[in-house]
Amino acid sequence: MTASRERVLLLLLVGAVLGANLLTAARYPAVWVDEIQFADPAVNFVLGNGFTSSVWVKQGAHETFAGNAPLYPVLLAGWLSVFGVSATAVRSLNYVLVSLLSVLVHTLLSRSERVRSAWLRLGAAALVLTAHGMTFSYRMGRYDTLGMVWLAVAALLWDAPRSGGRLAGLFAVGLLLAPTGLQLVPATILLCGLAVLFRPREDAPRAASLLAGLVGGVVLLRVVLGAIGTWDAFRASTGAVGVIGKSILGKILDLPRVYSADKSLVLLALAALLLLVPTRKAVLAAPRSSLLLFGVATLAVVPSALQVAAKFPLYYSWMAFLPLLAGVTATLGAGGVPRPARAAALALLVAAAAVGLPLRLAAVTSAWDARDPARLENELGARLASDDVVVGDFKGYYVVKARSNAFYGLPYLGIMTPSEKESVTALVLKPEAAETVMRIVGGTWAAEGADLAAGSVFPEPGLFRFARELRDENYPLRIYRRVR
Repeated sequence: MTASRERVLLLLLVGAVLGANLLTAARYPAVWVDEIQFADPAVNFVLGNGFTSSVWVKQGAHETFAGNAPLYPVLLAGWLSVFGVSATAVRSLNYVLVSLLSVLVHTLLSRSERVRSAWLRLGAAALVLTAHGMTFSYRMGRYDTLGMVWLAVAALLWDAPRSGGRLAGLFAVGLLLAPTGLQLVPATILLCGLAVLFRPREDAPRAASLLAGLVGGVVLLRVVLGAIGTWDAFRASTGAVGVIGKSILGKILDLPRVYSADKSLVLLALAALLLLVPTRKAVLAAPRSSLLLFGVATLAVVPSALQVAAKFPLYYSWMAFLPLLAGVTATLGAGGVPRPARAAALALLVAAAAVGLPLRLAAVTSAWDARDPARLENELGARLASDDVVVGDFKGYYVVKARSNAFYGLPYLGIMTPSEKESVTALVLKPEAAETVMRIVGGTWAAEGADLAAGSVFPEPGLFRFARELRDENYPLRIYRRVR
């Protein structure tokens, strides 16, 4: 295949997936806590309410937002300034970022002499867009995709010809990692440590440059947040978000669940083992140059270390998936793999792609009308007034923000002031959450009409049973009005 034809196919692939993501953006997923906690500051900024949040856990609604991943909301604020405020606009930023990531991964593999097959390079680019953990990360509205892009850029610089510019570029990427997400700090240290362990002479200067930038980014974050007076809030936020209270033993016992959460990663790991067995002699002859061995080492070390130190949820699985994908692709591309093992590995890669985005889009399409966002917009929007102040479930966030005076998310309840509680006029909640919220907010409340049918009529049979996040969306919303 010619290089120009390969580029055209890559663009068609990326464009097709981007189009599918945009067409289904408002229907999947239902709005959830992580998406809004990082979107709310950007939404408020665009709506003229400052870079603030009324859904965060450790800051008041009039304080400058200082969450644990500040760079993504800043970037999102600029994005929404151009494209407006909606679920599709918020989510489309990640769709564009993952499209860029796919191109970066393809470029990285194209540079490698080991991956001579254009189809393998295109297949790897497709897996970036469709694998289970990857899909969860970029479709669920979190900030993780931005960190993936930075580390993909770092990988390209790492693999670039020797030059001072390469080291400067790695330093610059390192500066951006801590502001993008604090989990990238230990992840980058582990990845650099493994790289140096495999090739100490070649990779030590590159690792030193990236890690120097990483340290510089932490210092820069401290200086900037200190200058704007939000450092203490940032520390409080990072101490409160995602803390798992389990003992180390409990976390270790959870490792099987951690490793099995991303179904595509499980299938990719099986493909890696299938390839490692027949190529073990070549790998053992030159272990330091084996991308497959590096990917397997990353799979063994990174999830385990982060889980024991803090946590390793599904949206972190890309940290193991991407290095292992590079190793599997390089091994298949280098040749020397027996035909049965090659065929089985390729079948596993196809399955790894199918259990992610295709499965979820098929499930969503099967309930297309039920998941129409206009239903919730019409049903909930008709029952809200412009002067309403709402405490609500995140599923109704975009409707409430468009039609009412203010929205307070459930994580914010712990720091609501008495005057904020008194100002609340409506609750939009799961019925089972109502009693607890009413007790916190105070006052007397009464349900207004029937449950919002549009909140929950998502059929569960068939494909839905294979996608937990889709099953978890299936609950009703009810509106409550203050009686006194």
